[in-house]
Amino acid sequence: MTHRPSVPPGSTAPYPAHPAPHAESIQADEPATDSGEGEQDTKLSGSSKILGAAVGIGSAAIVAALLYARQRRT
Repeated sequence: MTHRPSVPPGSTAPYPAHPAPHAESIQADEPATDSGEGEQDTKLSGSSKILGAAVGIGSAAIVAALLYARQRRT
């Protein structure tokens, strides 16, 4: 006895239920040798640091206000 239910031929899917596995590539990416490009990406300007800090503090203030409001209702 099989575990597959009988399905009429008209209601079968036009695509396979389990696609064939893809061949994996074993080769690793080559590391970048130019160090000048990586340093530029990690540097943040002063205004973006300030903006990030403001967003973080604002988010913390909103969460604290929501938690305080929930506590006061009970």
